[in-house]
Amino acid sequence: MSLLSRARRKLAALRGATPPPQPAAALPEPTTWEGPRRVARPTGSLAPGIRVAAALPAAANLLQTTEEQDPGRAVIRIGPPLAHDDPTWWWLDTVDDSTPRVPSSLEAILVPDEQLRDRLETQQPAAIGRVWVLPQTAEERDALIAHHYPVTTTSYRLGLIGYNLKFAKPIVTDLLKNPEVAALIDEWRFFAAAPTPVTDRALSESDVIWCEWCGPNAVYAGRRKQPGQKLIVRLHRFELETEHWKDIDHEQVDTFVTVGDYYRDLVLSRTGWPADKVIVIPNQVDDLQLARPKLPEARFTLGMLGASSSRKRLDLALDIAEQLHATDGRFRLRIKTALPEEEKWVWDDAAERSYFSEQLPRLERSPLSSSVVLDPFGPDVASWFRNIGFILSLSDDESFHLAPAEGMAAATVPVIRNWPGADSVYSTEWVFRDLRAMTERILEIALDESMWRNTRRRAAEEASTSFARRDIVRQWDRLLGESSGDTLQ
Repeated sequence: MSLLSRARRKLAALRGATPPPQPAAALPEPTTWEGPRRVARPTGSLAPGIRVAAALPAAANLLQTTEEQDPGRAVIRIGPPLAHDDPTWWWLDTVDDSTPRVPSSLEAILVPDEQLRDRLETQQPAAIGRVWVLPQTAEERDALIAHHYPVTTTSYRLGLIGYNLKFAKPIVTDLLKNPEVAALIDEWRFFAAAPTPVTDRALSESDVIWCEWCGPNAVYAGRRKQPGQKLIVRLHRFELETEHWKDIDHEQVDTFVTVGDYYRDLVLSRTGWPADKVIVIPNQVDDLQLARPKLPEARFTLGMLGASSSRKRLDLALDIAEQLHATDGRFRLRIKTALPEEEKWVWDDAAERSYFSEQLPRLERSPLSSSVVLDPFGPDVASWFRNIGFILSLSDDESFHLAPAEGMAAATVPVIRNWPGADSVYSTEWVFRDLRAMTERILEIALDESMWRNTRRRAAEEASTSFARRDIVRQWDRLLGESSGDTLQ
């Protein structure tokens, strides 16, 4: 059953006065994972002369070498599935139902083209983020190899504590590529969950504590901070709408991190915390993974990534898409999102249910209905962006909004409503005062092939300058390493 069919079947429930019954069972205990200290590999220059030990078909000679391995340089061993002694990478020339499952220890899979990459990621979600198309140039090869080796130089024990670590885990994964970094990660089941023994262990054994989100986790960490230990707290958006930040002793916090200048100013004005303690580190995007060629239909396809709350403004996306479709029937809209009934807090809010009971029927009534695709929410964002030419950011408020940045890295044109602070995160070229200006600009770009190509290129360049993964990880490494004194006891 398609997501659109599921949405239609839920309309009656959405119109009802009560949400569907919730399971009576208690929520599970917070889940945790521990990042073990990684085994060091030889590292060194990543210049074009880097040695790569490979066992690949003849078509893949770009990554092969017959030269003797230089122990002063990074070495990657590559082998076909199950046919090489402990390979760190795989080579796949076909992908079908008989393709072996991707081991969790595998760093990367090389495939010959984008179609096989899409197919493998569809069949095996665990492979997402680890599949790469064979480089065609030395520059592409060096960028790919560099992607898998440490970008950090400091040494510390890190304790990461918080709820919903989707923004923090990719950064920590990169930090752990440095064998001199160790991490204990305590992921809470929900924002105001109670601390556990894992929380206490992270607080007692770490040089530096990173509290992701400014909530009860940060309050608890501040009260138990040890002498010589450093505490970093990152805020996103909604924390200032809660009361928890008022219970934090800011003198115990070494640095508060926000993701944009506007939100930093808002934090300072609301909290009164010292200005020199509140800094900005933008969110990061995996620019190398997102940089994939577009499919032909992308030029006339609008995308919306996440629309399960009313503040994301699905209604405005439908308004824009309907206007464009009326002008040129090639325009369509793809929405990658969880459905409202899959978000408990939406079902529990009568105003949210009322909003979606009005908006979802538009998918049936609108002339656009046959040109709207609801894609399942999931991690296959890079593959999804191959279909998207324009990424919409129409929210009432955001602190950053990652979707436009991801889209820009994928050479997708961002179309951003002027939510407060949008122009402090993104260039004003992408920020619009009203829907009319948005639709006119989209139409202008889509109908001019040269403008379409050049605008996408500028978007990708801004993403690589402002949000590139390796640059943001380096900023975090400097903050955490300097805070910890660069020492492991």
